[in-house]
Amino acid sequence: MSHGSLPVAAALATAMAGLLLAPVPAAAQTAAKATSPTKAWTSPRTPDGHPDLQGIWSNATLTPLERPKRLGSKEFYTEQELAELT
Repeated sequence: MSHGSLPVAAALATAMAGLLLAPVPAAAQTAAKATSPTKAWTSPRTPDGHPDLQGIWSNATLTPLERPKRLGSKEFYTEQELAELT
């Protein structure tokens, strides 16, 4: 391949990748059409217009927010280590 055709090949490969990665609706998403107009859902708002976040919120979780330093770069537990943790 000559050096002159390299940019053309790169442009063609980029265009093909763009076409292959473009979002396309699945058949099931396009088959059914709404027969009656429905009002779109809107999130509840407070009187001053901010999102209404009232409710019961909890931060009770076993998942730590930060990775423990003792794990270092370890990615996975062994079966034995997992059994010791549970």
